[in-house]
Amino acid sequence: MNPRTARLCLAAWTTLLLAALVPWFDVTDHTHWMKVTWIPFSPPLRPFDILANVLAFIPFGALWRISRFEGLRGRLITAVSLGGGLSLCAEYTQLYSHSRFPSATDVATNAIGILVGWWWATRP
Repeated sequence: MNPRTARLCLAAWTTLLLAALVPWFDVTDHTHWMKVTWIPFSPPLRPFDILANVLAFIPFGALWRISRFEGLRGRLITAVSLGGGLSLCAEYTQLYSHSRFPSATDVATNAIGILVGWWWATRP
């Protein structure tokens, strides 16, 4: 895949992530801070959610690497920071939902997915 195609795919994948992670139809006018799991990997752990979060962000990391951005934009730390920021913003929107539960585990596993995707894209 050439870098330009990878950038287009990255934009599309980011849009799909936002569509899946943001609770578009269950928004309230108040927050639910008591539902936040602040400590990563603390109970309740849901293996399916962990796997789904890692798998959802592997394409983000791989496509970022394949995009071959120049300078600071092309670094792994930038990919993890922007992908983690995307994840953090999505978790924040879940504060306004009755059915979603914001979790530091989700942010951590999303970052792990970006790292795995980056590593996979750098393999020969």
